This record gives sequence, C-alpha cells and structure tokens, in this order.
Amino acid sequence: ESDSYICYASQGGRVKHYLVFETGAMGGFKSVTGFRLTAKGQRNCLALQMNKVPQKTGNGIFIGEELRDFRTKFNIKFDAVKNSTLTYENVSQREATPEELERLRKAWPDERETRLDVTVSINAQFKNNKLVDYYVRKIESY
Repeated sequence: ESDSYICYASQGGRVKHYLVFETGAMGGFKSVTGFRLTAKGQRNCLALQMNKVPQKTGNGIFIGEELRDFRTKFNIKFDAVKNSTLTYENVSQREATPEELERLRKAWPDERETRLDVTVSINAQFKNNKLVDYYVRKIESY
C-alpha cells in the first residue's frame, strides 16, 4: 500500500468499480508506483461518469473477468493461488539511466553502484471465479 493515492469511482453502469493510482517515498511522491482496479469500495474517491473511468487495463484486464481468461493475458507463472487470490512477485536489477545516475551521485557522491533493484508485484483476487480486485506495484530502489 502507499503513502498517497488518487482514486476515481465509476458512476452508472452495471458494475461499480474504482481506479486507484498510488505513490510514496519510493516514487518520490511524483511517480506512480502502483495501481488498483477494484470492485471493493474505496474511501475518498472522485466520482466520475462510467465512460470517464477506464473499464480495462492496457492488456485488457477488467473487473468481472473470468479467472481462466485472466490467466491467458500473462506470460508469467503466478507464485500462488490461495483463498481465490493469485500472487506474483519478481525481483530483478536494471542499469540506471544517465539522468538517474546524475541524481544519485548528487545525493551519494562516493557510491559507485550503477544498478537499481526492481520489484514487481501482482495480486488478483477473485470471487466466484470473477475478478474483484487487481493490484500492481513496481518499486525501483537504489
């Protein structure tokens, strides 16, 4: 979960859903570090007409999607299926960009590491084999 977020709630339509964008210290309070598409009620959300809140993610994930269809949209193996929840986590490293290295060297002039740690997490919760909560988080740290 995050330190700060922006939440939009759909108005109208058959299925009410919420779209939440998150940030925090790991995102410098500027970059989105996570998002959630959910049917679970959220607090402090801006209500928008249904056609103003995205119904699907870029790869076609949507609230109410069948579990078997959801799985076909990923080229990954989920770590676990427990209590109707699929989870995935991947930890890797990547080279910092020249701009990132410049910022990092200003903060830590003696540090010589050039790689960033990258953690990607996906949690998808299903009820009666239909998606009710989809949460994706990506954290990059030095």
